[in-house]
Amino acid sequence: MDGALIERITGRPVKAGKAKSQRPLCNCVESFDIGQYDTCIHGCRYCYANASMEKAQKGFEAHTPAATMLGGMLMGDEKITVHGDAQGDA
Repeated sequence: MDGALIERITGRPVKAGKAKSQRPLCNCVESFDIGQYDTCIHGCRYCYANASMEKAQKGFEAHTPAATMLGGMLMGDEKITVHGDAQGDA
């Protein structure tokens, strides 16, 4: 994710350093993924997040808007890691 581009789009500063293990010319900043595999139905050919369109369609259909998570409800045995603070600062 290009930090300067995100700043231009949102009008807010990005409080993150350059992503480690990236090529020297890469503009990506540190980030963490909030998505879930096999849930996007857009079908981008380069996407690494879907094993197949069939699995993605099933994952998409399983979404519940009132769920506590992107992909469903908490079961009680999850390990939750918090990044940043409640205002979204990472």
